[in-house]
Amino acid sequence: MHPEIKRSTFEVETILKFDETTRCALRRGFEMNTTVVEELRKIMDGEQIELVIELLKNFDDNDDFGVMNDYKTIYVQIAKAELKRIENGVQDKDMACGHLVDEHKKVLEEVIKTVEPAIN
Repeated sequence: MHPEIKRSTFEVETILKFDETTRCALRRGFEMNTTVVEELRKIMDGEQIELVIELLKNFDDNDDFGVMNDYKTIYVQIAKAELKRIENGVQDKDMACGHLVDEHKKVLEEVIKTVEPAIN
């Protein structure tokens, strides 16, 4: 239940593969941390943000894709914001996804640990 990361032959890309729990936690990160999303939109291309959100909604456990450094930065920033929100005791009334808060916390920590060092 953690992201796999593999280096490709292109320096600007990394191959990421997120399982369903990781995708769910990141999607929730986008939903619950709108201030961070808006800040990212100010400093990055808004279309990149929208593409990342769409990728999280539409790919499954068998998909992987090349990710440019900007996208990795988005994933890490959202993971950090959501982890901080969880650790500050902001409990969701509705974890309709069926996962435990601790499951989301674990995969978000893995995203940060795995993806952040891959940012050039």
